[in-house]
Amino acid sequence: MKTRFANGLILFAVLTASCGEILGDDFNGYRRCTTDKNGSLCARESAGVSGLSAGGASGGEGSGGSGGSARPAGAINSDCQPDELVVPECTSMEGTGFPPVGIPAAKGIGMLSLEQFGGGFAVFASKRASPTVAQLWSTNESETDWIPWGCFDSLPGPDRLAAHALRAGTEEVFATTRCGGLYRREEEIQANSGLVWLPWQPFGLPRIGSLVTDVALSRAADDANIVYVSDGGRVFARPRLGSEQSSPYADWSEIAGLSNAALVTAGLRSDRRQQVFVVDTDGSVRTAIQSTSGSDSPFGPWSDFDSSQLPGPVIDIEAPLGGPFPLEVFAVGSNGALWQRTQDKTSGAFGPWRAWDGPAPPAKLVSVTGAGLKYKSNTPLRLSVLTQAGSVYTSRRTLSVWEDWRLFP
Repeated sequence: MKTRFANGLILFAVLTASCGEILGDDFNGYRRCTTDKNGSLCARESAGVSGLSAGGASGGEGSGGSGGSARPAGAINSDCQPDELVVPECTSMEGTGFPPVGIPAAKGIGMLSLEQFGGGFAVFASKRASPTVAQLWSTNESETDWIPWGCFDSLPGPDRLAAHALRAGTEEVFATTRCGGLYRREEEIQANSGLVWLPWQPFGLPRIGSLVTDVALSRAADDANIVYVSDGGRVFARPRLGSEQSSPYADWSEIAGLSNAALVTAGLRSDRRQQVFVVDTDGSVRTAIQSTSGSDSPFGPWSDFDSSQLPGPVIDIEAPLGGPFPLEVFAVGSNGALWQRTQDKTSGAFGPWRAWDGPAPPAKLVSVTGAGLKYKSNTPLRLSVLTQAGSVYTSRRTLSVWEDWRLFP
């Protein structure tokens, strides 16, 4: 089960004594860095915030996620440093596996389904006040054992995360940065090495001057994945043109009508249309539904998603990818509690918001991410949450019963 992670097949440029090689032609100055015996270092992201690149390859199915909290549309975090030095806390190199790394406090979280490997999940986290991204995963279908946090390498100011997996088993992770950039890291099947993690690469943004504040993933009716971003208060979608890794991404298209979106998530409805949800800068939840199930079908107008039923302002929202029909949405209210809402199986309309029906969260929450095992018996669904203190907890539902919260130390 997922033995390829233990092999640690990760490709990164070989670091010199003081400074790493540039990772790809599109990195615009961002270099992996280390320190030499004299303590010298280098690496910076000079242009991850703008650009109009066609980038893309790899994607699929598994789950989406995020972390952190809403902030003004078009604004970037106050601790953004576009020219910050990036000194890796840990390094994942080909053949060395994923070295253990401490995550005393996480900033963003995302998770995916490992259904292609018999079940289970993987969780990714960005570390507070650090360029480090880490991962952990369950080693078997029953999830009785989890690999501890391991190094997933560094980025300039990683913030919110989303992840998923293709039918073939390759995975893909997206990360926003504090300075409004968007990066992607994917696995590739190589003839001599099997599954190999490629370096982080910038993912082409919707427009010049983009300031991405959140990223989410959904899947279309044909299992092709769709990337959503909130960018300067606007919402954009970028579908893959097929469900295979070799399928390219289409151009970005705007879901018009909003100018103050801060956070975004989306899911596949029972009628095979996409439905997108945002938390705006006022902490209200708004939604738009695709007119048909076609990948290029436009979305209808935005409407309020019964925000008055929630203790506002809403802090985070998530539609777990890979979960069973009907579509479910989870939210974190201003009181740090978890709320849920479910689409009706017959009418397709959503029922009212209600307090989460699982065990009480261990502390006040700031973020939620989720994923499902839709092909497994009893269609298990797992949520992972982030507390105000930065701790990551998780709970799994089988049939209609949620297990107790488990801490990922």
